[in-house]
Amino acid sequence: MTFILGPARSVPSTFPKAIRAFVIATASSRKSDGNGRAQRILFEHLIINCGYEISWAGLDRDEWIRANIAAYYCDYDLMVAVFRQCIGAPLAE
Repeated sequence: MTFILGPARSVPSTFPKAIRAFVIATASSRKSDGNGRAQRILFEHLIINCGYEISWAGLDRDEWIRANIAAYYCDYDLMVAVFRQCIGAPLAE
């Protein structure tokens, strides 16, 4: 899997909206642990259906938690960085 959305590249224009939707969905759930996993799977499918590879492997748990907390307070920079790390190359058709 080749990941192309590194720090020097910008994410596609739809991803910041998707990231905000992810954060809203996560913040609105009562049981964030189980629902958080389900929401990650949902967004994984959305990203794949948008035509990109995604892998959560190698994502640091503490980094993920910090990104979610910051995004809850409308600071999306860490979450964008996480998604840049996890979203890979466009899928071949």
